[in-house]
Amino acid sequence: MHGGVMKDLWVLLYRSVEAYEMDTADMLKLLLDARSHNLRSGITGLLLHHDGCFMQVLEGAREQVRALYDRIAVDPRHRDVVLECDAPLDERLFPDWQMGFAEVPHIRGRAVMTGVESEHDAMQVLIALAQQHMLPRRMLDFLTGDAIDGAEQV
Repeated sequence: MHGGVMKDLWVLLYRSVEAYEMDTADMLKLLLDARSHNLRSGITGLLLHHDGCFMQVLEGAREQVRALYDRIAVDPRHRDVVLECDAPLDERLFPDWQMGFAEVPHIRGRAVMTGVESEHDAMQVLIALAQQHMLPRRMLDFLTGDAIDGAEQV
C-alpha cells in the first residue's frame, strides 16, 4: 500500500560517509536511481547529504526496506554505514516522497520534494514532523551538525 496504513510497515534510518567526493551529476544519478527503485518497491523516505555524509530514512514493507538497506550497505558510494533505527512504524512520515533529497532541491527547475522549494522548506517540514516522531529530530540534528558520532538507537 502506498501512503496509507500497511500491516507490515517498517522504518529504517542509517547514516554513512560518501566513499568519494560526489558532484551534482553523481547526486542526481543517486536520487533518480533511488526514486525509480523505490517507486517499484513501495518505499518512501528522505535522503539527506551534509558535509560528505548521508542520512536516510526508508519506510515501506519490512522485507523491501531491509533488502534495500542490505544493498546500500555494500554500495561502493557509501562507507562506514551505521544502522540507527530498524523498527515497525504505524504511519509513514514521508508518504508522498519516493525519495526526497534535501541538498539538491531542484531538478530542471522543479522541486524534488512535494511542496518543498528550498533547503529551508525541507528543514521546516522536518521541524513539523519532529513534533510527532524522533526520526525527523535525528535528521534535523544531522543537518545542523548536532549528530552524535556513536550509533544511537532512535
